[in-house]
Amino acid sequence: MVEIVNLFKSFGETQVLRGVSLTIEPQQSLGILGKSGSGKSTLLHLIGGLDEPTSGIIRVAGVDLGTSTSDARARFRLTQVGIVFQAFHLIPSKNTLENVELPLTLAGYSRPVRRRMAQEALDSVGLSHRVGHYPNQLSGGERQRVAIARAIVHKPILLLADEPTGNLDSATGATIMQLLKEQTERTRATRVMVTHDEELAKRSCDRIVRMQDGLLV
Repeated sequence: MVEIVNLFKSFGETQVLRGVSLTIEPQQSLGILGKSGSGKSTLLHLIGGLDEPTSGIIRVAGVDLGTSTSDARARFRLTQVGIVFQAFHLIPSKNTLENVELPLTLAGYSRPVRRRMAQEALDSVGLSHRVGHYPNQLSGGERQRVAIARAIVHKPILLLADEPTGNLDSATGATIMQLLKEQTERTRATRVMVTHDEELAKRSCDRIVRMQDGLLV
């Protein structure tokens, strides 16, 4: 599913990744552990096509993201990848259903089709009763469920999670992680999660790698 060879990423004079090589198999659940500044989120963003590497090889589902244009990476994200962030990133002026529809709108789905798919995604995360609510009317756990529904609405083959429980209490976080696990098992998607919480990674992932100073250790 993911093949990374000697990957480097710099921001100006700051080198964040310093020669990372990694292979992730289809349907694998991988946890990337590391302290703040270790490069783990940068690596996740590169896997998701949110950024381009400075050098090295990165192929995801057969797509060479290292040589792809920004438009090609955007199409790749819209069709193949779902991403769940720590900060939810819901649009305040849109209700739950409209937030979940957003990737489908950008991908050009017709209104009836995207409404049906968004409703199905919300049903799968237990929020069918909240379709007309706005983000400020939802709890933190509910907002993260909406974010998960948005990430899975187009049935991606790869689900990425960047500290998905970082803004939640421990009980709600455990519920969210179980939901992520159930969703990826149901759709047979590969799951990659970034976290600094080792116990969370051990409970949620079948493989763990560790990062320090831009390298896998």
